[in-house]
Amino acid sequence: MTTDWSTRISRGFTTGELRSATRVALGELLGVDASALSLAVVWSVGLASAHPGRVPDVAAEVLARPSGPDEDVAFVAWDLDAAAVEVNVIVLGDPDEGDEHGGVRLHAAPYRAAHSCVLAIATAITAACLGGSPVWDERTTLSDRRVADPECLVERLRQPPGKSAWDAALDLLRGTGLRDAADPDW
Repeated sequence: MTTDWSTRISRGFTTGELRSATRVALGELLGVDASALSLAVVWSVGLASAHPGRVPDVAAEVLARPSGPDEDVAFVAWDLDAAAVEVNVIVLGDPDEGDEHGGVRLHAAPYRAAHSCVLAIATAITAACLGGSPVWDERTTLSDRRVADPECLVERLRQPPGKSAWDAALDLLRGTGLRDAADPDW
């Protein structure tokens, strides 16, 4: 899947803060209690080589460090179809020269299909809120804008309570440009 979402990081945050806030945002988007959602942080390389088997979480000191380049991790929701998203922080260009793509950027790319897309969306929205920037959606799959305010995306994508996280994730996708990903034959 080539769809991913990104944001510029204008304010720092730790990987642990990103994980905690992503879990809350995922619950908010799906209309479920966030405390019922479990979100693991693993090394991307470990995930790629062992998926769908469980891989160990990263060490606590990794969660305490600021999110930054050279520390590519993945978030995994084992109980949501083993949804996985690679979280990559990179430095592009010179942010002082007015390049909208320059600076420190976080990319959230789904590792597998449907439920991973929803986790990637929640991760990108969360990183944008924590980092003080909009969400870049180059394919305009989430709204009609290439660069969108994260709070507006939450309002647009939020599912009503009362459904399971599984069904709410598929319904969320059906309301986006990724509606085909909600099809079981996709």
